[in-house]
Amino acid sequence: MNCDCGAAVASEDGPSHAYMSALPACWRSYGELMARLSAHGVSAPLHMDAYAAQHPGNALQDRRQRGSVAVHLIVLGAHFDFGLPLSHLFSVKRQFNLAAARWLARLARPGTAENMGGTARSWDSLPCRR
Repeated sequence: MNCDCGAAVASEDGPSHAYMSALPACWRSYGELMARLSAHGVSAPLHMDAYAAQHPGNALQDRRQRGSVAVHLIVLGAHFDFGLPLSHLFSVKRQFNLAAARWLARLARPGTAENMGGTARSWDSLPCRR
């Protein structure tokens, strides 16, 4: 059976995330991976963001899920596209979680490309970039 992320996983009953689209076996595997990394003292801040972005759930219908996917993608972009160090990502995530509703509302208006461009140009104004 294939999960929404494309992983081939066993069909099994079990818990899954409240609003991510992960199948129970995929959710269990992710939890096991995070537990193993943690047991070896490995911090994996981007793993959660990558996992969440690959399991968007019902993002077309659920505002909470759209906001979640947006924040996780922003964090990944901040690191990989803008070179923001891992030590600053929690601050970025916190700031965008607080502003997600305004940011998503702005993206929903006409002129999305301009709005996104304005958002991208505002990275230097973030407190973590000063």
